[in-house]
Amino acid sequence: MQRYSYFLSISVSLLINLLSLKSAIAASNLKIDLTKPIESTAETLSNLPKENLAPDPVVIAQTINPTPSEIIVPLPKDPDAPEIQQPAQPPESKPAEPKPPELPKPAIADPDVSKKLLDAIILNAIGNSSNRLPWVVNPASNLLESTTSFTPAKTENYTDIDAQYRDDQLLIREFDFAHFPKPDQFYWVLPKNRVVIETRGWQAGIDYQGQERIVEIEQRIKLTQALWGLQAVWSLPQPFRDLYGKTDTSQFTIQTISGEINNPPGVAAAPVVINNPTLSPTAVRIAPPPSLSSGSSNTSNGGSSLFQFLEPENAPLILQAYPTSNLQPLLEAEGLFVGSKIPQSALEAARIGWKNPFTGEGESTAPIMSSLPGIKIGQLGKFDNLDLLNILVNPSLNLSERNLAYFNSLFWIPLGQRSPQILRTKITEADDRFWHRLSLNQPHNRTLLQYDATRPQATYTNVFANPGFSISFSMKKGQVNDLQSLNSSLGLLLGGVFSFVRPKELTQSLEESRDLYDRREPFSGIVTQATSNQRSAINQRLNRGLYYANTTSGIKQISGTITFPSTITPGHAELFQIRVGNQRRLARFLQTESTWIPGETYFSRLELSNRDFGQLSFIGTPVPSGLTGLTPNRSSATQVVIQAPDGQEFVQDFSSSSPDYTVVPIGIRSSDIAFDRIELSQIGRSKTRVNRFEGYLFLPAVEAMLSGSSGKWNYAVNSGVWFNLNGDAAFDVATNNVGNPEPTVGIYLNSLVNHIDTRVINGSNGQPKAVVSLVPSLRLSWSSVPNSSNPAYLNLSYTYARQQDDLNYSLTPGFFLSYSRDRVEPAGFFEGQLRFKSGLEFRSSLELSDQFFSGFEALQRLSVIWSAGLYIQNYRSTESLISRESALSYGIILRNRSSRGFAWRSRLGMSGDSFEVRLEGGYQF
Repeated sequence: MQRYSYFLSISVSLLINLLSLKSAIAASNLKIDLTKPIESTAETLSNLPKENLAPDPVVIAQTINPTPSEIIVPLPKDPDAPEIQQPAQPPESKPAEPKPPELPKPAIADPDVSKKLLDAIILNAIGNSSNRLPWVVNPASNLLESTTSFTPAKTENYTDIDAQYRDDQLLIREFDFAHFPKPDQFYWVLPKNRVVIETRGWQAGIDYQGQERIVEIEQRIKLTQALWGLQAVWSLPQPFRDLYGKTDTSQFTIQTISGEINNPPGVAAAPVVINNPTLSPTAVRIAPPPSLSSGSSNTSNGGSSLFQFLEPENAPLILQAYPTSNLQPLLEAEGLFVGSKIPQSALEAARIGWKNPFTGEGESTAPIMSSLPGIKIGQLGKFDNLDLLNILVNPSLNLSERNLAYFNSLFWIPLGQRSPQILRTKITEADDRFWHRLSLNQPHNRTLLQYDATRPQATYTNVFANPGFSISFSMKKGQVNDLQSLNSSLGLLLGGVFSFVRPKELTQSLEESRDLYDRREPFSGIVTQATSNQRSAINQRLNRGLYYANTTSGIKQISGTITFPSTITPGHAELFQIRVGNQRRLARFLQTESTWIPGETYFSRLELSNRDFGQLSFIGTPVPSGLTGLTPNRSSATQVVIQAPDGQEFVQDFSSSSPDYTVVPIGIRSSDIAFDRIELSQIGRSKTRVNRFEGYLFLPAVEAMLSGSSGKWNYAVNSGVWFNLNGDAAFDVATNNVGNPEPTVGIYLNSLVNHIDTRVINGSNGQPKAVVSLVPSLRLSWSSVPNSSNPAYLNLSYTYARQQDDLNYSLTPGFFLSYSRDRVEPAGFFEGQLRFKSGLEFRSSLELSDQFFSGFEALQRLSVIWSAGLYIQNYRSTESLISRESALSYGIILRNRSSRGFAWRSRLGMSGDSFEVRLEGGYQF
């Protein structure tokens, strides 16, 4: 949106550029000379164009950054252009002003009469010079609309106002009041071709700074996080060759002999040999059957006892693919079902945390690791996670036991907290206020212009001091902001330094002229070899240089200026200045303060394999002992002799070191894998206070300026530095934690160059028939701290304007390129104006970037003082008056230019769905 604002300001500036051509051409033939101070004001005004062709500032939406004059500078008057008869206008109805009396040669005896006569001459001289050279005489900090014609002989007070009414809100965009008492204005012509001008007064102003809006937002927000449970297990087969064996049982007499050797670990035990002397040589030896149950899953001394009765070397080998995490505290919930609430103590024990959705503060979820992956012996005491071992091999667990073991058997991976889901929002506008800036200054302007006696040139020296102070306030609550008041006041107080700057030539000339005034001496004459036309060209080139210096400056409100002695010729001028004051910088600050009230955590999704994961199945199988490679440190033996009634003996030897058989569990269901998911949710409440400011900051700045012209070329270059006492705060936005960041110090560079080529087209009678002006312009602005609100930019435009006796028209295409934070945004634009002899005029503007904006205005002169028309555009200013937004706006235009000291222009119509009135005007009294 901001680049549209920039381009919009380009549009307005170009209209000013185009429409001021008429004034530039019409006034170019005037013979203007500061050396004729008592020339009749009425005669002078009769030579000036009757109507100012500068476009009304509301043709395009205002209060945008940069301002129109900061983008494209309107053309000053061209003294070399011939006069072309303007479209006919009725004569003004105001009476001709009386010609001021000339100083009589004989002395006047009455000193009071003499003083009054001399004062009248001085005031008329200032008024005449102001009409011709407004920027040379300008008494105010910035040239006000009402002081473009400074007439101290008639008025002491000058007022400008720009106000807007919309949505039941009356806003003052800008208000200026200047008071210049007649006794404080001074003008004199001294010997040696010196002209001094000194003006003093008071100036007060109100500037719109921006809008601050405070909004409170209450929301119900759902937070969700998930844990992904993974586990994979396999049983590894034992190497063996043959599996065989047989079993036989009968009822016999039993004789048992036992023996045991138990060595320390690592010391192999020798076989226990039992010698039974009572055993018959014919006894039949029976191979001992292996204990197969100890190697089977579904037996009490097998899987149910976690294979603790097997030799460790014979126990199942299990490959655990993932580590395990312990979430057993979650079983303290109301149950394993969706919606079951979980106590906060259980979450803390399981190391499950929630983060604040606004600040990111809080604990992360990180379940405790209970075991690592690896190849493990599936036997009690040999497996490092008893819960996982039970899940895998113990078929006797009930559901409660399985759940407990299950929550410590998987690798629970936190998937993080999802983006918050807003369930309900309630917005309350807590406060809405507009900020303004009140400033009070004491402008004091001192000027010395000295013409060379032999060469066509003049030397210009000026010191302007405008110290003051400023207060930033809100009309709604009468609140004063200390920070912005201090920022702006510092910029104004810097101008106080120039009150003590007293260039020698300027100071001596003023003192000498005051002495001559006290003695009631007449003005001295101008004695120079330069012609009247040459002096007029010098004056106009000086005025043009000051015009470009002021309109391209980076300082919005000047509190002090010194122009070092500068040489001006009819074809060349160069001015060097040091300026201080306030730079206006656009700021968009946003502060948010949120309070998060968490809710109760509950299961929102359960995808569990707690009932069927694991349950690996094994069956015990006898294997020849010699094939196992066992080296036990313990050995035992038992011999059982069974004697039948007929004396037949049967012998069975049981020996741990017997080379016969051992039991090995063989996997039946040898693997399993789990992909499970747990989702936890909570519904919390947030209370957020959003404080947003969009508007202007007036910051202290110091600037160096070089402005001048050579032939048809004009240029201006200025560079400065500004600072902010606190770049992170603006009005009630104490901390700009979300909006565009603002630095505390910045450096800027602005430059402008244009070429004014005026061509005269003569008619068949040899008289000028038309004037065509070709004006290419280039404007560049660089900043050390560009952002989207204050970008660096380049603007290139070309104006073609034609003026003839029955109509005037102009066309201006252009290209605008802005840069901020590695982002380049181009825009193209076109401006046009057409004005007929009847007083009917049309103005239009087009803008093309990623959006399209247009405006059209028609105005008809109804009488000497009244004009009326229509306007329509597809945009309007936002509520903050800073940016634009798409909305159809249309209405009527009324303009009044009275001869009684005031002029105003108003637009009344619809702005989107709101009724809007805009009033701009000035008044002298």
